[in-house]
Amino acid sequence: MSFEAVVLQVLIASPTDVSQDRDHAEAAIHAWNRDRTVGRKVVLLPLRWETGSVPELHAEGPQAVINEQLVGGTDIVIALFHGRFGAGGAGEEIEKARALGAQVHVWFSEAPIPHDADMDELQKVRDFQAILKGRGLLGTYASADDLRAKVRTALEYDVDQLTIAASVIAEESGTPPHSRAVLRLDYRYRTEHDIDKRGKIRTKRRGERLVVENIGTVAAEQVSIRVRPLGQGEAPPLRGSEAPFLIIQPHGEASLPLIMHMGVAQQVLATVSWREGDEAHTEQHTVSLM
Repeated sequence: MSFEAVVLQVLIASPTDVSQDRDHAEAAIHAWNRDRTVGRKVVLLPLRWETGSVPELHAEGPQAVINEQLVGGTDIVIALFHGRFGAGGAGEEIEKARALGAQVHVWFSEAPIPHDADMDELQKVRDFQAILKGRGLLGTYASADDLRAKVRTALEYDVDQLTIAASVIAEESGTPPHSRAVLRLDYRYRTEHDIDKRGKIRTKRRGERLVVENIGTVAAEQVSIRVRPLGQGEAPPLRGSEAPFLIIQPHGEASLPLIMHMGVAQQVLATVSWREGDEAHTEQHTVSLM
């Protein structure tokens, strides 16, 4: 089967101490392509300096080569840090990509710091983390499964944002965008506060639900959802998931209450099915319940 697709370049940037985590991030990209490329007509192309750049002499050094060959055309950046900041290449790539309008996501590993870690390097990481925290750009990951799930969630968001922007540009230029439903899933809840017997404030989540939003241009009909856990734990039961929604209009949404309990997985894989007239569609989304 052949078809036209949009290609989005995803740069994986990090110092050398998280090379294995770079592999996990790339695996998440390949998984997205396997599950979503045909339905979304989008291909995500992972880029790493080890495989995506070619040897070239540059007056400003090797980082300038990477910036020109990889960062300049990047649509999405996934940056990972742990106990080393390196020569600052990853930080430079982040700043340049943001200036060029790329979607940028930065995660810091919560794995234990090695006992022989370079304290100067570790301080650089912490200083950089403090800078990004003020910009709202960072997150953390506790394991390989956690990282893959968070990368997958970020990719879902990025593809939605970048393809919507492309549709707007096409419409303004007089070229009609492809009409279809685009469903996005989100975990939502409200918080309530009370005080326990010791006088401490407790925060509780209430009204937890899985929200299905149609950000496309066509109504989605007969929408149904099935979920299974990713990693440890069970999938939370969905109230009403057996009966499909009649219709979700463009820019509309519907929600299913979640029955949360001890032992529920932190991430789930949701399979969403719907119809657009005579056409049946099925997609998979990774949803974080943290």
